[in-house]
This record gives sequence, C-alpha cells and structure tokens, in this order.
Amino acid sequence: MKKLALLLLMLMLNTNVFCSLSFNEGLSQTNNLVIDTLKASGDISVSGNVYKENMTYGEMGVSYNSTAITIVTANVYYKVTPNVLAGESLVNCTFADSKLTLLKDGVYMAVLSMSFSGAANSDIHGGISVDTTEPIGTAEFSRKLGATGDVGCVATTGIRRLTSGQTVEVQVENTSNTNDITIEHMELIVIRIAP
Repeated sequence: MKKLALLLLMLMLNTNVFCSLSFNEGLSQTNNLVIDTLKASGDISVSGNVYKENMTYGEMGVSYNSTAITIVTANVYYKVTPNVLAGESLVNCTFADSKLTLLKDGVYMAVLSMSFSGAANSDIHGGISVDTTEPIGTAEFSRKLGATGDVGCVATTGIRRLTSGQTVEVQVENTSNTNDITIEHMELIVIRIAP
C-alpha cells in the first residue's frame, strides 16, 4: 500500500517514476520503466522499488537533550545547536553545524516538531530559518510556558522555493526574559516537492 501511495503522489507531482508495473489486462513491465503519465481504469500492482529521480530530502533532530541554549539577550534568535544530529535519511543534502545544506534548486516543504523547557511564564518563539536569517512567514511558532515552567510542545511547517547551497536550521528566542531554553526533543524534515 505504501508503494502505491508513493507512486500516486509522484504521478500527481508530474514526475518520472521508475518501477515495475502490471495491469489487470495481463500486460506487465518488469524492467525500469519511465512513466510521464499513467492512466489506468483497472488495478495497478507495484512490485520492487518505486522512486523519484533527483529526489531531495533530509532530516535532523535532538533526542533526550538536557543541555540548554544560553539566552544572553531577550528578543534575539539563537540557533538550536546542543546535541543536534543528522537523521537517517540525507539524499541530495548534507548535514553539518546543526543545519541541512540543500544540493538542488526547487520548492521545499519543511516540517518541524519540538518539545522544550524553560523558566516559568516565558514566551518562546522560533521556527525554521533559511541561511541563518530569523524565521519568517509560515514556518514560525510561539508558545508561553506556564507558571510551573512546564515542557512545551510545538509544530510548524512551511513551503518555500530554495536554491542549491542554501541552508535550513532551527532558531528560538525568549521574548520575555533571558532565561535559557532547553530543546528536549526535535525533528526537522525537509523534502523537495517540485523542481
């Protein structure tokens, strides 16, 4: 089922797909087959790997971190750096210095989820940053920690046209005070969705 969903997604994105196909009329192709358009009125069976040529995606994250980001000045963004590691999947992008570098031009979707702790009554803002600039637009978040200094959870997403060599990272700021922020868990995923 996953392969069929991936195949249909790739076809909706109007991309070339390489796979093995067989149709209920008995026609089959088991070698690599480039499909620009697929119209079918019957069942489609996919066996083997389905992949998009020139696909780009990457991930990085933090797990069970207890090292705080030192906030020297309120209302200033700081890059999330303590214990950030590359994820298991890096295709046409690289990871270094707590950021992903993209190697292909295109339209990208970025998804961020994170949990963090800090001082009571702190307003924490942040988001997905491109080329170390402050987060802007659709990829931002804001959360106020309660009076007991609880652990907050946030998520954000955005779509943006990026070029080869641009970097993507996560930044946070404390708009209430200079109390530190500890990113306990984080996952950033970046996927190229169109050329």
